[in-house]
Amino acid sequence: MKKKLFNIILLLLVASNVQATNFFLLIQSKEEKKPIENVSIIYKINNISKNEIANKEGKLIIQNINFPLIITCKAIGYEEVKIKLNQKDVEQQNNDFAYTISLEKKINQIQK
Repeated sequence: MKKKLFNIILLLLVASNVQATNFFLLIQSKEEKKPIENVSIIYKINNISKNEIANKEGKLIIQNINFPLIITCKAIGYEEVKIKLNQKDVEQQNNDFAYTISLEKKINQIQK
């Protein structure tokens, strides 16, 4: 009985480490490595889609995330990016996580 209780407590402790308090996302241009402002960021948490806008420094803080996290970034003049992140893909800072997404400039071809 004690061993079973210990295993349950251990499982709960491990599961609680998968959730982060905050997820810091930086959106930058691939070519210039400069922040991109007003990027539309769509993400899914617990099968609920949310849409947010990155600030003028290209940053967004997402609270109470769970992995995997699916993120779509859209910005005028840049290619759309959709990415699925697992905990191993992101940088961990104490109880928080951070990740940088680089967007490529969209090349528009004029048809003759």
